[in-house]
Amino acid sequence: GSIGRITGKRRALFIGINYTGQQGELRGCINDVRNIKRSIMLNFGLDEFRVLTDDQKESSSIPTRANILAGFRWLRAGAKAGDSLILHYSGHGG
Repeated sequence: GSIGRITGKRRALFIGINYTGQQGELRGCINDVRNIKRSIMLNFGLDEFRVLTDDQKESSSIPTRANILAGFRWLRAGAKAGDSLILHYSGHGG
């Protein structure tokens, strides 16, 4: 059957938040994003992707609530049967 076959676009949103300088600071979340993104690109390929991490210089690439919600909207915009949408999050839960 066609289960697992990707026939459409491959799109991904990667979010990594280390909370640098804050209580509860993490160390590996941005590295997680880099590693997962590299693995997906090498093994499956992507047509489009966005990365939100708290080490970015560009304000639109910082994982604020507004940017994360905009990322979710971007990820699902125009999605059709056969597309593959990937969301990767590394940070605190809750």
